[in-house]
Amino acid sequence: MNRILSTVMIMLLAATAVAQDRVPLTRQEKKAIRQEQKKQNDAMLAVNTEMAVRSGQFVLKADQIRGRNGYMIHVDPTVNFVAIEGKDVYVQLASPSGIGLNGLGGITLRGRISSMDINNEGKQGYYNIVLLF
Repeated sequence: MNRILSTVMIMLLAATAVAQDRVPLTRQEKKAIRQEQKKQNDAMLAVNTEMAVRSGQFVLKADQIRGRNGYMIHVDPTVNFVAIEGKDVYVQLASPSGIGLNGLGGITLRGRISSMDINNEGKQGYYNIVLLF
């Protein structure tokens, strides 16, 4: 009985010592961990974006549309988009308040890409994509 009691006491002391090793992280350490995770996520997002743009399989939400003469129209990005699948392009222009041919009060165009110019804009990872179709 004495041996069992002493074994249990030793195990409890060992468990207490192990539990005390876990010191909570300071605010600066937590911030450094979050920043490192954000950097890793941003790097992975940049690689995935580059692969999607170069392969020609992506969808862009449109928040502004520029006409041939240079005038710009600001539009709702929830219903306006440009989808590219290889050499095919789909453009949807719509207003969320009306009902039209495509069910949203706008039009959906389909065409073939004759020319696509892709430029990567600086450190922020912005892309300037010019399509001719």
